[in-house]
Amino acid sequence: MFLTPADLAELTGREKPSAQIRELERQGIAHVVNAAGRPVVTWAAVNARMGTSKAEPLPAVIDFSSLRRA
Repeated sequence: MFLTPADLAELTGREKPSAQIRELERQGIAHVVNAAGRPVVTWAAVNARMGTSKAEPLPAVIDFSSLRRA
């Protein structure tokens, strides 16, 4: 649901939260700043800005075990 700190660093190209916030504002990506001063961004906000409809990133591994026949 939320970008990880690593995701935010990759998206913004910045490590410091204050610099990440400036970059998110520059890019027009909706975010909030939490009590620790760090930006919090949803995948939906990133995908909306990028023009995609998927709200969550695809899982690294897809679990097909529930589709097995008994």
